[in-house]
Amino acid sequence: MEELISLLIKVAKEIMPWILQFLISPIVVAFLGYLIITHLKQIQKSSKENKKMIIVKTLPKAPQNAWLPKEDLLERVSTAIKNENEFEILINELLQEKRIERSSFGHFRAL
Repeated sequence: MEELISLLIKVAKEIMPWILQFLISPIVVAFLGYLIITHLKQIQKSSKENKKMIIVKTLPKAPQNAWLPKEDLLERVSTAIKNENEFEILINELLQEKRIERSSFGHFRAL
């Protein structure tokens, strides 16, 4: 009986590191994956915010009563924003956030 117990203890000592490795590895991988995904989301969010700031800084300020046509604005920010769909999305978000305003002619200015 004692031999059986000592044999079980020896087997457990041999197997335990493998068991721990297989239990801990997926948890560590999942945690690292979570960290990477949240970091990438943060980068994407800050990139989008930077592009919004480029649009706002390009527009004339409201007190000057100057407006910038959409085509001119798109041309000025084309280095930062490659795609016109992305431009439209950013413009709509800026309008909702009340950071820019659109005239009845479709021209823009910063508020």
